[in-house]
Amino acid sequence: IPNNSHHREVLLNLGHTVPQGYQEFARLIEVVTVDEAERQVARTRWKHYSEQGLTIVRHDVATQG
Repeated sequence: IPNNSHHREVLLNLGHTVPQGYQEFARLIEVVTVDEAERQVARTRWKHYSEQGLTIVRHDVATQG
């Protein structure tokens, strides 16, 4: 994560854990596949973000067609 405040608008998380320092970003985007094991891990992160008071907006592109 860059230590320059000008580059802290969006964090794209492609990992399986809550990224360190995510609170310093204006927006956090997570990409989750349709794999059930990956979705379960993502639910754990979702719960963490929710407990921290983040406003969560879900965009399920799998159901769009």
